[in-house]
Amino acid sequence: MKIAFYISSLTGGGAEKVFATLANYLVSINHLVYIVLNKDKGPNLDLINSKVHLHILKSEISRRSVLELRSFIISFKPDVCISTLSHCNYALILANLLSGRKTKVIAREANSFISQRKSMPFFRLFYENIRASILYRFADKVIVNSEGSKIELSKAICIDSMKIKILFNPVNEEQAIRLSRDELTGNLKDFFDGMPVIIGIGRLEANKDYKTLIKAFSILNNKYCKLLILGEGSLRCELEELIKSLKLEKRVCMPGYLNNPYNALSKSKVFILSSIYEGMPNSLIEALILGIPVVSTDCPNGPRELLMHGKYGVLVSPSNPSEMALAIEKQLSDDKIIPKKEMFEAYFVHSVGDQFLNLVSSIL
Repeated sequence: MKIAFYISSLTGGGAEKVFATLANYLVSINHLVYIVLNKDKGPNLDLINSKVHLHILKSEISRRSVLELRSFIISFKPDVCISTLSHCNYALILANLLSGRKTKVIAREANSFISQRKSMPFFRLFYENIRASILYRFADKVIVNSEGSKIELSKAICIDSMKIKILFNPVNEEQAIRLSRDELTGNLKDFFDGMPVIIGIGRLEANKDYKTLIKAFSILNNKYCKLLILGEGSLRCELEELIKSLKLEKRVCMPGYLNNPYNALSKSKVFILSSIYEGMPNSLIEALILGIPVVSTDCPNGPRELLMHGKYGVLVSPSNPSEMALAIEKQLSDDKIIPKKEMFEAYFVHSVGDQFLNLVSSIL
């Protein structure tokens, strides 16, 4: 089968990592796989199997790529094209309509459709909902990564709910476990010496709400621990100023994006997800697979579903530093919750890959 993935770049985000993981799995079982990009850069490029074909468009902006995508579809004749993130989905759907081919299109919404748009003015939000309602009618399937995200999307746009399917984010569990055994080096190795480490992983952006995590860390009763935040983003300077104002410079480390976060994650005492909204957080799944006790905000969507309403980790209210600090204390204690990785087999890459192929077979 000839399968094409379209995303604007392979930067260090969750949607990008999902496509890299799924593309690698599909090429490993002898499918012909293309990844179409607007920008030939990003740390997830290093994760791509050499057998995956990369096709780089001339335009760096998805909305200006419709005609180039149309040409790609006509030339390479994929059986199915899948895109992720709304702006890429819209461009691919329009390109496929203009191509005149019968290529099947799957659009993937990576985040909570309503929650990520809450701050938009009413008329902009109305426009977004109408645009998605019209264009997604021309997709063969729309996939989301959690039940909560499916409910949100069904409320927001007017399409047949049978067209919306859930496909979990894939995690290459064997790779994660293997890389978790790597030794830490340099400053990171020194940081882990002595005190226990609490870890958060994700882009330094508003929806991850690392300000709440840093504030929660500052009011912990347990002063004998450190905080590590892995990721890069536009809020680095603001977060560094907050750390400085709370006099936490010696106990908080933000080294940026790491190609291998698993060795640091596996050596941490507690993983924290502090997000205001999600779709289905990759880092939370990975922490659970590696057996790390977790604390997560009960945000839309994903964490409550993944943690079985608190059975596999502690859920706290978003943007509540005091509640988060108490939950961290609990998970640092002897009474911590540690589920077995087998509980999350539905998120293993072979399971998700097979579900994806079944979905594609149903529409071909």
